[in-house]
Amino acid sequence: MKINRNKKKKSGVIAGFQRSAALRQELELIFEMMEHEEWDEAADAARALYNRFPNDPIVVNAAARSAMEVRDDLFAEVAAERLVGLDPKDPDASIFYVFTLMNAGHVFLGVREAERVFAKWPNHPEVKAIHEAVEKAQDAINTVEFPNVDHSESLVLMAELEDAARRCDQGNYGQARTIIARILKRHPSLPAALNALSDIAYQEGNIEESVGISQKAIASDPNDPVALGDLIKYSVLLGREEQVRHYAERLKGVMAEGAEPAIILEGLTWANEMEAVVTVYRQISSGDDAELDIWEKRIAAHALRSTGRVEEARELWEQNLRENDEDAVALANLEDLGKLIGEQHGSFVLTKDDFISRTLREKLGQTVRDADGESDEAIVRAYNRLLKRRPEVTTIFAALLALADAESGALSQS
Repeated sequence: MKINRNKKKKSGVIAGFQRSAALRQELELIFEMMEHEEWDEAADAARALYNRFPNDPIVVNAAARSAMEVRDDLFAEVAAERLVGLDPKDPDASIFYVFTLMNAGHVFLGVREAERVFAKWPNHPEVKAIHEAVEKAQDAINTVEFPNVDHSESLVLMAELEDAARRCDQGNYGQARTIIARILKRHPSLPAALNALSDIAYQEGNIEESVGISQKAIASDPNDPVALGDLIKYSVLLGREEQVRHYAERLKGVMAEGAEPAIILEGLTWANEMEAVVTVYRQISSGDDAELDIWEKRIAAHALRSTGRVEEARELWEQNLRENDEDAVALANLEDLGKLIGEQHGSFVLTKDDFISRTLREKLGQTVRDADGESDEAIVRAYNRLLKRRPEVTTIFAALLALADAESGALSQS
């Protein structure tokens, strides 16, 4: 989608939107950055303008385009969706939105939006490119299925689940809950929807609610690996060691049933079952066409190092760096390996963001701000109130202290 810069008038009107001279000047600077392909600078400047002028279509357009160029896919999608809302009759905006959805990995949402574009603007010159993008997604489209659900409804469900997940990632928990409630009204026991709802509750800071929802998911499907993995995570955060062992044993039992390897690996990592992680890694990496993603190799490397297979771990971290030279987890772990034996701190894979939900981070920050300048007794009372509402904080703090060794720099780099 092109930015039309020819509709400027002395009154400061561009594309029908009144702008101050200062805003026009800022836009001109961003346009110049984009023309010179200074994308990082353009993306930062455009996003700052977006925060101030979220209803200005030119600002939103610049923010979306520059974000896409720097592969900030999630924000590009947010801005592109807003652009469609500002001008739903603009085919370029809708087409750009389809591409941002595909880039962000929201394939089924992208297909849903593509169908709307095909219906409204079948002769648009960019429609061919969208058809090609949809064609590349055919394997996923053709194979998606849920138990006792026909294919067309499965496609609808996948789009809704992607929509709920992105709303949750954006912090729009109410919207995410509304989408999941719509699914559960049609399919009350669908594990995928229950797992999504469990994650929403967790991100909201309602970990006990998450436990109850995940238990409903395994009541529906006792071998659901996502629910079992989530229950391991919640049990770790709540300090319930017996439950961790119980769900870890159940997760090991479904390893050979075709579950997504990353789900199994992550659940067993939370349970600190490093030998089991290595076993799964050996299974999924032994085939001729085996190809692990960065997250799977990151987990496997941690398990290999933790069980004494240092050189194998080093090779996986180095592979990740070759794919992404800014991989903070690989950099920190390789730096630790380079130290003398007595100065090493051990590997890590889970970072602070894995231990603290967004809402809990906000509550912790607010507690710190509220206690600023108060007496020691008042600070203790404030934290005790937080601990009463969020008992998992004690376990989380212990984990973070282990992670955040000042000399290793692991927490700051993650």
